[in-house]
Amino acid sequence: VTGRPFGANRGGPGPDPGFEPDPIRALVDEPPTSTAHRIGSQVILLVLAVVLIVVLVVSGDDPEPVPPPDPGITVPIDGPTLDYQGRRYQLGRAGDLVVVRECDGVVLPWLLRPSTGELYRFDGWASQEFIDAVRVREVHGATGLRVVKGALCDQIHVEVADGSEVVISG
Repeated sequence: VTGRPFGANRGGPGPDPGFEPDPIRALVDEPPTSTAHRIGSQVILLVLAVVLIVVLVVSGDDPEPVPPPDPGITVPIDGPTLDYQGRRYQLGRAGDLVVVRECDGVVLPWLLRPSTGELYRFDGWASQEFIDAVRVREVHGATGLRVVKGALCDQIHVEVADGSEVVISG
């Protein structure tokens, strides 16, 4: 059995006249054809396209998760407790009045102790521990407490026994 050197069947100088190449040897010596390369490239491109489609479908334009609705602020009439963002807060003691004021997007509770006329502001919301209140001022004869909405900051109105009001703003 005589064979040709590698690649002789691929456009080399050509066979000698009267030479019969061995078909098995010719197949063994052949490098991969361009058709095999083309099919391999197409398979790779197909796999990449499928992966890209899967990624785009899975990641898609999923809408942002909607946060749970804010239950709002409720101030029970019968005591100094309030519900804020799903939690219940106990402020002061029996007889105290509580309101919630918003200023520049920050919502904080205020407390009036009518028995002494003392007005307090809380600078945060307690999580696991107590939070101290800041004494803002004393209003003699204070009987009520309410909030009046403002453009940037709500105003605190302390109602006095003589019918007047003391306004706390800023």
